[in-house]
Amino acid sequence: MGRNDEPAQVLSQCGEQCSQCGSCVSACDLLQGYELVPGEIARKLLDGEDTSELRDLVQRCDLCGFCTRECPSDQDAGTFFSSARSYLLDRGKLSLVGFEPILVDRDWNAFSLYRDTFNIKCDDLNRDRYDTLFFPGCSVSTYAPEIVRAAHAWLQHGGWRY
Repeated sequence: MGRNDEPAQVLSQCGEQCSQCGSCVSACDLLQGYELVPGEIARKLLDGEDTSELRDLVQRCDLCGFCTRECPSDQDAGTFFSSARSYLLDRGKLSLVGFEPILVDRDWNAFSLYRDTFNIKCDDLNRDRYDTLFFPGCSVSTYAPEIVRAAHAWLQHGGWRY
């Protein structure tokens, strides 16, 4: 292993603890498109399987948490996908050139700097569990927090029903 063994350790742990039940796949459109569970992805990466499909999957995860919420093994897919990105970066399989300012899983990025500058916070909207996900993304959360608050209030009071 390389200089930073933590990403490989997280992948190894996920590969060992994932039951491959598919609950995460059922909850995630991205995983459904690839028909892979995190444990399988972890094992492939650790075995040196470096396909554009795996790199694409690792990069495209938006860390929304749907797969984590449905996991009966309590695997944290956000930590897994962040570690998979680091693992591939450490091995020169991914490049950050041109992406550094917008990497939202970094301590600082263009969005966090803007929110800090203008004291934009939505921490009070967090809860342990929701029935509906409204994913405003970085731009809406940063540049239109009033829309995030209005959508949150609307969903809290029933929103739309299927």
